[in-house]
This record gives sequence, C-alpha cells and structure tokens, in this order.
Amino acid sequence: MQPLEGVEDSLALLGVAGGRIGAIKSLEQLRAVCAHTGAMVVPGSVSVAGVRAAFNEEGLCLDEDVEASLRGLATGLLDFVKDFVCPKYALEGHGARRGHALGHQRVVCLEA
Repeated sequence: MQPLEGVEDSLALLGVAGGRIGAIKSLEQLRAVCAHTGAMVVPGSVSVAGVRAAFNEEGLCLDEDVEASLRGLATGLLDFVKDFVCPKYALEGHGARRGHALGHQRVVCLEA
C-alpha cells in the first residue's frame, strides 16, 4: 500500500534544549530549511526549555503544560493532514481511500 502523496512531506517541528530559552532559534532555521526543500510545515512549532526537568528518566512528561503543547502539536499535524493533504488527494481524482500508512499511525481520507 502506498502512502498518501504529501503525507510524507508534512511535518511538525519540536525542539528541546536544556536551557531556559529552548530551541526557538533552531526551530526558526529548521522551518526555513524544511520549507525550502518543499516540506509542508505545520504552523505552531513547540520548543521545550529545561528538558531535563520536563521529563523523567523513562521519558514520561512531568510538566502538564509541556504535555499539552506536545499533544497539541501532534493533533495539529493530524488535523493538517486531514484538512489539507487528504482533500487535495481526493481532488486529484484518487477518491476515498482508507488506512494509508503513516509511520505507526493510520490516516483515513474520505471524500466530502
């Protein structure tokens, strides 16, 4: 099964750093590079400052605000794919398709 065209080029940006500023400057540069190479970058990247305090040794998030930001970023990416990539795919004559693979996630595109 082939992935949806455009899904593999859609991405959300997340940066982490140990300091107080986070990865804001790095994310700005990365966004520009990704856009220049043709990727569809979801608006609203997330920068986690003080990453060592935000997560425990098992990788579990200890900060409710950080967790909400991460969940929002993931939801934003999935919404972007559903709202912008899937309709484009349907408009190009591919019709309704279910269950296209997206990494470990599944994307469902339905015609309106």
